[in-house]
Amino acid sequence: MNSDQHEGGERRIIVDEDWKEQAQAEKEALQRQLEEKKRQQEAGQAAGAQTGGQTIPPASFASLVSSVAMQAALALQGMQVEGGPTVPPDLPMARHLIDTLEILQEKTKGNLTDDEAKMLHEVIAELQLLYVEMVSQLSKAATQPPTES
Repeated sequence: MNSDQHEGGERRIIVDEDWKEQAQAEKEALQRQLEEKKRQQEAGQAAGAQTGGQTIPPASFASLVSSVAMQAALALQGMQVEGGPTVPPDLPMARHLIDTLEILQEKTKGNLTDDEAKMLHEVIAELQLLYVEMVSQLSKAATQPPTES
């Protein structure tokens, strides 16, 4: 704002219209930023849904690979549910899940970040190693005569 003397000693205020426009544009930009931040928070809350008191992280390539890899690891090792029967290793299911990860690797080639491609490669290699070790252990156990207790 500028003040200027007008004829007759009267002061006159001159308002710079560009300043008003700039202030309005800044206000609108700030409002858009606040609205965008609010939308992101709401999307994050929706993506990180609550189930049984646990927050589920947003879907991602890493979570997909981890989920399939966990299923494969459980199939390879079997499991013992407290108070329930022991579930033996399920090698055909483990092989199927490892093959599924290999298909995912092939179909996404060239579309993954370096970190995603590296993670997928390492997960597949680790599961393949566990698979070979489990087959070897089961083959060994099948060829050894039962021990008397």
